[in-house]
Amino acid sequence: MLEKLIEDLRHTSDVKARRELTEKVARAINNDPVIQGEWLAKEGEKLDKVKAKFASGKRINVYFVVNYAAKFEFSTVYREMALSDHFAPHLLVVSPKDQEYAGAIPEAHDTYERLLNNGYSAVWGYATDDSPLDLSKLDIDILFINNPNMYKFSTYNNVILSYEYLSIYEPYSYHVVNKNRDYEFNSSVVNISWMIVAFSDYLLKRWQTYSKRGARNVFSGGDPKLDVFAQAGTAQDEVPTKFQNGNPIVIIAPHWSVETDLKMATFHIYFSLFEHLRQDHPDVNFVFKPHPDLPNRLRSLKRNGQTIGIGFDDYLQYLKNWNESDNGLYIDDGEYIGLFRQSALLITDSGSFIAEYLPSLHPCIYLLNQNREDRLNDFFTSEAMEILNDGYYCCTNGDEILAYFDQLMHDHLDPKRAKREELSRKMFPGLGSSAQKIVHHIEDVLSAGQPSFPNSDAAACVPLDTDDGGNVTIREFPVVGYTAGVFDLFHIGHLNLLRNARGMCDRLVVGVTTDELVAYKNKRAVIPFSERVEIVRSSRYVDAVVAQDDMDKLVMCKKLKAKVLFVGDDWYDTDKWNDYEKEFQIAGIRIVYFPYTQGVSSTLLNDVLRRLRDGE
Repeated sequence: MLEKLIEDLRHTSDVKARRELTEKVARAINNDPVIQGEWLAKEGEKLDKVKAKFASGKRINVYFVVNYAAKFEFSTVYREMALSDHFAPHLLVVSPKDQEYAGAIPEAHDTYERLLNNGYSAVWGYATDDSPLDLSKLDIDILFINNPNMYKFSTYNNVILSYEYLSIYEPYSYHVVNKNRDYEFNSSVVNISWMIVAFSDYLLKRWQTYSKRGARNVFSGGDPKLDVFAQAGTAQDEVPTKFQNGNPIVIIAPHWSVETDLKMATFHIYFSLFEHLRQDHPDVNFVFKPHPDLPNRLRSLKRNGQTIGIGFDDYLQYLKNWNESDNGLYIDDGEYIGLFRQSALLITDSGSFIAEYLPSLHPCIYLLNQNREDRLNDFFTSEAMEILNDGYYCCTNGDEILAYFDQLMHDHLDPKRAKREELSRKMFPGLGSSAQKIVHHIEDVLSAGQPSFPNSDAAACVPLDTDDGGNVTIREFPVVGYTAGVFDLFHIGHLNLLRNARGMCDRLVVGVTTDELVAYKNKRAVIPFSERVEIVRSSRYVDAVVAQDDMDKLVMCKKLKAKVLFVGDDWYDTDKWNDYEKEFQIAGIRIVYFPYTQGVSSTLLNDVLRRLRDGE
């Protein structure tokens, strides 16, 4: 019966009919005892298969489904898995709206290129004719999903993905709105997941209170994107080049829900005020970081003929104005916690950011839509209300925004700072350990004969590092990483390698190939060894440079006591490097393969320079 429903779903091409059938199938899985039994039996078969693979010592292939760069929030889990001997993490980049409008797939490809260039092992989710990729070729074991609504406008369907693979759902937003209880805790499409990650013990209790399924598959893993608050020296700490002037950074982050029943968004009310703030305060750097669905909402309003003061085409010009100004920048990156940490102030109407910005300890001007008719206490959770009332500065009009801005940025009066520190300690105990908790929990489930969730105490099956008093501690990572190369004609590919390697270790040592070893390989470097050493040593990501005078990287790793070796993925799964991996594994050293930055190499640059010199 279940198999027939899934097959019907696969062969339904009409977007609206497919959406309705998806919801029907998901409800049946949740509510029909027979179909639910078939679903759980199928889930058990998948789990047994992955457990057997785990027990054999083979790495588990984990794919993170990424819809937008601005919603990729698994970076710390990805890196934790990349350092583990048990997992091989990858990204599967798709569009959540590939059936809604023509530009959706090219937009998703921009995300794919960006993530690939940032050093992730990323897979493009479409064939050359823009049809969905045949996922059976990827040997997927576990799939992370954080968009519950892909099935509405995408060929990638949540139910089919959860049917085929062990799926883990992690919300892309923090649950702070009471109005969305059914959407957040009783979505049939979400509840069929193998695992669901609650961002905190408080939210686990909300799942247990409001979920009609009793939260049988939910565990408290924390919010992994917030781990970056406890990790210094990561790539997220980079200040945009434009803002390396010492001026304070103010982030303006409007929500997407313009003219919806949610009535949270205020962008259509304050978009002009935001521009005036930037223009009137040249001594302040302003980052415009809208919700990634804001342009889609404006595009939808344009199609429906609705006007709200700023249209979709005006919005595109608005973004251009920000980027072309001396003290403004538009950012749509999902790895924004480092930016939060470096900022001086956040101005937002986003619900999730109420919680996510708190660990920065910086002040927030929170914008309330004056058209709201219900009481705030009814709309927001008690946790969110405590932050808003005691830690942030709430505004309902432009005059209040300007007054608080002057108080905080010019007078430097922030009387709520101490309360934010108290709230952050209370709401985010063990900050920085979420990725570790999630990965340990998956390892625990795959290695044990127990069911996935003995959910009378869901958090009990998460192995944590604790001190003598039983308090959760953040694991220290005494990880020395090593990578080596010629680094001739230093280019963006080299920079990506160093940046991403440094983000996965505490100390990065780089071996620069000597001129003699380059000659031994029948090549010749354009830049001499001594200068190449100085170029690499000057990078902020490099802690030390050594000479690479032979090709035995294992000897050098042992000498440096390195725990990780970073190499290019052109060596991955070759006979030679499969043998190397066994030797490195015996020595307790993990090999991490980074994809090369496409379209650039020292050889290519040298060839271009040669042709230019020759007048070709």
